[in-house]
Amino acid sequence: MKATTVKLEDVIPVQRSEEEMTDLDPNQILTPGELAGRLKVPKTWVYEKTRSRSLDSLPFFRVGKYLRFYWPNVVAWLERHKN
Repeated sequence: MKATTVKLEDVIPVQRSEEEMTDLDPNQILTPGELAGRLKVPKTWVYEKTRSRSLDSLPFFRVGKYLRFYWPNVVAWLERHKN
């Protein structure tokens, strides 16, 4: 089995200040269904990739109990996972 190096900030979400959160473009915030549509995958795949047991989970944040995804962060995640 090949060992991989994982950065702590990739595993534990970094807390963002209110100022950083206001810099988010609201048009780039996606629901799980919208993200699944853009990636052309089932919504269950999106939820699976956000679980804590996933080694390098999709970057997401919560609005109450709802998951949301910031598209530029997802694009960066996809770039790291290119084969």
